[in-house]
Amino acid sequence: MALILRIACAICLCCAIPAYAGVTSSDVVGVWHGEVVRPTVRVVGITTFNADGTFSLSSDVRREGADALVVEVSGRWWVEGDFLYEEIITSSNPQLAPCGMVVRDQVLSIVGDHMQLRTERGEVLVRARRLTPPSSGQPSAAAHVQR
Repeated sequence: MALILRIACAICLCCAIPAYAGVTSSDVVGVWHGEVVRPTVRVVGITTFNADGTFSLSSDVRREGADALVVEVSGRWWVEGDFLYEEIITSSNPQLAPCGMVVRDQVLSIVGDHMQLRTERGEVLVRARRLTPPSSGQPSAAAHVQR
């Protein structure tokens, strides 16, 4: 009886918590919107991951007691295992986003239009896929900040 109970519990656990099969580059390609809110800073960004391995990010950074700052970066990205890497090659603000910096996030899941990541600091972030990339006539990340 105990053996049957253990097997039933194991089956329930396996069914209740589906294993993430892993991330592929094609899962990541697209335009993603993300937001990070901390006690003294709020960052809203739009990242475009291109199929050729390049990316661009436009972000609106608002620090408590300081003027808003738009930071634009670009570089290359790649996937290794369940990790998404972004290497910054150009930056409009090297103090906040230095050239040569590599960001390594673990992809926890990509389900539908949402990607869940764990940063190297252990924070869990969610990015939402946009259906179309912003064109030159559309607002940047700064316009998406609710004031």
